[in-house]
Amino acid sequence: MGKYENTLKQVQLRNLLSEKKYDKALVMAEEMLNENKVTDITELKLFADIYRKCRKYKEEKELNY
Repeated sequence: MGKYENTLKQVQLRNLLSEKKYDKALVMAEEMLNENKVTDITELKLFADIYRKCRKYKEEKELNY
């Protein structure tokens, strides 16, 4: 996945969070994490926010440390 596609997915994730569609955002974030295509710390913070909204605190803690 290129930088452009990665940026588009980040925007989509933020839109899903603002629309309170946490389950869809979670699925998308987990796909990105499984591909090991994390490019920067802000992306990890976004994933941690998604886990927090879905009440998956253990996974959130793993991303924050």
